[in-house]
Amino acid sequence: MWYWVLGIIHLIVFIWALLQILGSSMPLVNKIIWLLVVGLLPVVGLIIYLLIWRKA
Repeated sequence: MWYWVLGIIHLIVFIWALLQILGSSMPLVNKIIWLLVVGLLPVVGLIIYLLIWRKA
């Protein structure tokens, strides 16, 4: 049961991060790099993005 809840939470945060990346004013190269990081390293990439994004 908990796996479904964690999966749904991860999906929501993943979609939110994608929308934040695509809607940001950063250069296209940075967007592509962040999309690759978040897409290829799902959990770790999201954590890294959230930590760095909060500082910016």
